[in-house]
Amino acid sequence: MRPFSQKATASHTQIPPRKSDKSLSSPNMNFKNSWSQAYGLSLIILVMPENKHLTHILLVPRVRQGCPKIIGMVEFIGILNVKVIGGTKLAIRDMSSSDPYVVLTLGQQKAQTSVIKGNLNPVWNEELKLSVPQKYGPLKLQVLDHDMVSKDDLMGEAEIDLQPMINAAASFGDPELLGDIQIGRWLKSGDNALTADSAVMVTGGKVKQEVTLKLQHTESGEVTVEMEWMALNI
Repeated sequence: MRPFSQKATASHTQIPPRKSDKSLSSPNMNFKNSWSQAYGLSLIILVMPENKHLTHILLVPRVRQGCPKIIGMVEFIGILNVKVIGGTKLAIRDMSSSDPYVVLTLGQQKAQTSVIKGNLNPVWNEELKLSVPQKYGPLKLQVLDHDMVSKDDLMGEAEIDLQPMINAAASFGDPELLGDIQIGRWLKSGDNALTADSAVMVTGGKVKQEVTLKLQHTESGEVTVEMEWMALNI
């Protein structure tokens, strides 16, 4: 990690776990509650006054009695907004239907949609936010059937490679300075779950990518999401 300028100003906020709110708010972004509960982390926001767009988001260990220390920091490079649009021809897990919901996982972060009762072609149109660390892997998507009395059943899963979008955005720079153009593409292959090639677009000054995935480890089903990438170091 590169050293920070002495001119940087730091705001240091303790993040208490909350039971009812799914996400934790900071001046710049929402963090999943799992960061605070699982790791006992504090949020540090370093703002570089000479460049208002250059903001470093750090999570550092908070020592709690009876808990082991966690060494190291997590630096985020951007925010991923994922709009879960809907699913089609999902698998049956109850008598004649399912109660599906979507779970997104990126590293230790999780976010999920609401449950739609008795529908194999659900429409969520729900936006979920995840922070992307400097060392990131694929975004994992799972569809599960909600059960009241037993463990929720898996209805299928898939992975989304974030590199085509993030790398394309880094190559073209500030999207607000670009017109509406295609800047990249994720190609369908036997190694991924794409139903068709997926273009990375700049639309209205924002980097977006719509992806339709054929669910794996299930009988049938597809899910469509639209992702929006916001880099923190532009």
